[in-house]
Parts: sequence; C-alpha cells; structure tokens
Amino acid sequence: MLYLFEKQSLFAILAILFLNFSCQPRVENQLADAKKMFAKGDFAAAIPILEAATGTDQNNADAWNMLGIAYYETQKHEQATAHFNKAIKLNNQNYKYFYNRANAQRELNLLLEAIDDYGKALILESNVADIYFNRAVVLVALNRKKEAIPDFEACLKLAPEFAKAHFGLASAQISVKQEVSAESCEHLQKALALGYKEAQEALYLYCKK
Repeated sequence: MLYLFEKQSLFAILAILFLNFSCQPRVENQLADAKKMFAKGDFAAAIPILEAATGTDQNNADAWNMLGIAYYETQKHEQATAHFNKAIKLNNQNYKYFYNRANAQRELNLLLEAIDDYGKALILESNVADIYFNRAVVLVALNRKKEAIPDFEACLKLAPEFAKAHFGLASAQISVKQEVSAESCEHLQKALALGYKEAQEALYLYCKK
C-alpha cells in the first residue's frame, strides 16, 4: 500500500506540474496581448485579457501588476490598489509594484500610505527619477515642502531635463525660504525652456527685474 500511495502521489505531482507548465504559454500570450493594448492606450480592452490571465495563473505577480495598471489607467483606483496588493504579496522585491500602488493610493488621497510605498520603492531601486518626483509632489500636498526639496533635487540629478521637477523645486524653495533666490529663478527659467509653460507666470511674479 505504501508503494501504491507513493506512486499515486507521484502521478498527482506530475499532473499538477504538467498543468502548470501547459498554462504558462497561454498566460504569457495573454500578457503579450495586454501589452499590445497598453501600447495603444486601450487599457479597458486589456482588463478582460488580464482577468483571464490572473484566473489561469493566480501566482503570476506581473499579471496582477498589469491588471492593476489597467484599472489605474481607467480611473478605478480602488481596484488598482487591490491588484497591486496581490502583486506585492507574491513578490515584495519589485520596486515597480510599490511605486504603482503608491500612485493609486495618491489618487485615493491616501497620502501617508503613498509616501510609505514610495519609500519602499526607493529602498529597492534608488535610481528612478519618477519615484522622487512623485513623492515630492505628495509631500507638497501635505505642506511638507521642506522635505520635498531634497526629493526634487534627487529627481533632477537623475533627470536634469525634467521640466516639472525644476518648477516644483523652485516653487518649494520660494515657499520654504519666503524669498526668491537666483537659483529658484534659474529653475523656473529651465522649466520654461523645457516646455513647462506654467513657469512663465511664476517667472513674471518672482523673477522680473
């Protein structure tokens, strides 16, 4: 009986492995199809494809993350957060999952939670300008502008041509210091030169001679 039990267990294991292996190509194809929809900006069309993929392979963190992105881009931020949660539960070493969840939390006005997730993303990957920028924006929204300044600076160190970061840094500096410095005016000029037209009014207000 012992041998028969072991033999049956082996067959069961082989069957499960075969099923998992056989579903992988289908899931990969579904993810590839969803990426094509993403490239077209048709996130709504990607949702049923990704729902099918996560239904087939519930342990695919990338599929849950992509489904979260699709919901985020269709302005369904609660659903997006729920799917990012699943991706993180499966893999908590991918900075993109924390960054994506932070963006969804920001849209839900869960600002402290968003800051926490941006921080987790930066622990995993410290060389992504967008993470610093988005955390700075949330800090500004919380009126923690002094804390936002180093994040804007870190962003610009990685992405010197980031127009909105130049504008954000200048605005935060002026607000915190309650004065206009030559450096702040330079950042506003840079923002305008890079195409951020909102900097024009600030230049007129603060930097005209």
